[in-house]
Amino acid sequence: MLDLEYTEFHGLGLAAKFCERWLKATGEPDELNSLAEDALLLEDIVQILRGTHDTFQYRIQNEENALQKSKHREIKSHVPAGMSVWKESRIKLFPAKKEFGIHTFERCIFYEEWVAALKNPADATIMEFLLRRPGRIPKAWDPKYRYIFPATRYNYPEQGRYGDCYLCLEQRRFSVRNEWTVGNVDVNGGFVKEEDIMVTVLPLVHK
Repeated sequence: MLDLEYTEFHGLGLAAKFCERWLKATGEPDELNSLAEDALLLEDIVQILRGTHDTFQYRIQNEENALQKSKHREIKSHVPAGMSVWKESRIKLFPAKKEFGIHTFERCIFYEEWVAALKNPADATIMEFLLRRPGRIPKAWDPKYRYIFPATRYNYPEQGRYGDCYLCLEQRRFSVRNEWTVGNVDVNGGFVKEEDIMVTVLPLVHK
């Protein structure tokens, strides 16, 4: 279910009501005909749903219980990165091999120190937010890379101590087009590739 954020926005009360009914309804909601008469408001609503509205404040639920659960993997650790409202300017990217050296990863050592060295790594709630709102994925993100969110670590219990992994955003081809989707990045066994980027969050500056 697409999350609806309540912030200051012209027409938001009507937009939120419409969005809620539209998402739940099997047929056409009553508000659609009246909204169709207000082309600008309808355009705003469509942009909000797609995640492409520039002045709308998109909120992130960054608690562990807000993460999408999987029947195959469990959450091993989760440290929120302190981003409750999406702001692209606070995102900083680190090429993994260049910043930390491939040999560190190939030997599978010091992962806790590695994550700590990132200084506020992004967590998986940010990744899930971007999956729900692909219009917010920065246009500058090159689709040939994988974007890892290492503040949330997962484990596949059936694989024991070899089941640890992080999640990443990556592009795959579905039918006739490429789409951003979630991928696994194994912790054990030389998992870092040339296509890997670590996502971090800059601290919030209070003026």
